[in-house]
Amino acid sequence: MGATIPLCDDCSRGRSGDDFPRPLVVPYIASWSRRQARSPVVIGPRGGIAYQDEGPYDRDADGYLWLRAPAKQGCGRPDFGRVHPLRQRRVMRRLLCQVCGGPADQDERGTLWLLEDHRMDWEGWPNGLLTTHPPVCVPCAREAVRSCPNLRSGWRAVRVGSST
Repeated sequence: MGATIPLCDDCSRGRSGDDFPRPLVVPYIASWSRRQARSPVVIGPRGGIAYQDEGPYDRDADGYLWLRAPAKQGCGRPDFGRVHPLRQRRVMRRLLCQVCGGPADQDERGTLWLLEDHRMDWEGWPNGLLTTHPPVCVPCAREAVRSCPNLRSGWRAVRVGSST
């Protein structure tokens, strides 16, 4: 149920400047305020955008450029409204839980996903749904429905057996 995130060296020495109660559960995919990367984007040689010092983790398998963000967790304030791009890619690719980073729940029906309930907005929902929200494990799903503001207006747990 959620990840226990150690403080970074600066924060554990009291130099962060942040005075706030530490939350009990910080999702694995959350960004942190002290670790917002700023990388200049330039025009690439073929007219597309690129980083001047582009590395192997800057693009996905389809060649799309991703926002850079340092991987270190626990420094500053958790920013629940911002997803850490590299950790999000990791959990989506490996079907890991977005909250704890462990394996998402899977059974013969498929992988567990916890979604905002949009049945009234879309006939046949969630069929055909594409989402950027990673899957979850059962203990973290239970905590998420109690704690996540985005799920307060309604949620549904769904199983996805395969996608195309």
